[in-house]
Amino acid sequence: MYRLRLFRKSTTLELRKHLVQALVFPILDYCYLVFAGLSAEISAILDRLLNYGVRFVFGLRLDEHVTAYRRRLGWMKCEKRRNHFPGCLTYKVLSSRVSNYLANLFSANTSSRPDRGDVMPLAIPRRYTVTLDKSFHVTASYLWNSLSVKIRNQPSFKTAFKTYILTDQLPRHHP
Repeated sequence: MYRLRLFRKSTTLELRKHLVQALVFPILDYCYLVFAGLSAEISAILDRLLNYGVRFVFGLRLDEHVTAYRRRLGWMKCEKRRNHFPGCLTYKVLSSRVSNYLANLFSANTSSRPDRGDVMPLAIPRRYTVTLDKSFHVTASYLWNSLSVKIRNQPSFKTAFKTYILTDQLPRHHP
């Protein structure tokens, strides 16, 4: 990001936006998928990186707020992106079995007794360590189970899920 700053004056706003989306977003999204249970310190670093990207696009000073500009770009906050990409990957894995090794991590919830109300579609494995508790398949299972059946069965899941996240309907913490 620092080196991109040198080229800021010779680029357009649209090009700067595409540069951040092409160079920074893949790193952020990878971190969100791999490090499901981020510490507050690492989370703050990723938040600052996204905010720096917004500042780069619009040429903002460090003391200016970026929220309005981030909305103008149509970018989600880091907290919301953290849920978006594991949710979309879980949908891909469960709906089309894109990746066998990931699909094997998930198992359907089979209960021997009838349940009242909404049944959780994915079984949450027993966790004995904090590391396993923060692993992708456990956090993705909690996230998937927190979604309504209507959203899980949407033909355009990605759009419906993004709208769901942006309207703050997603629970903050997964047990």
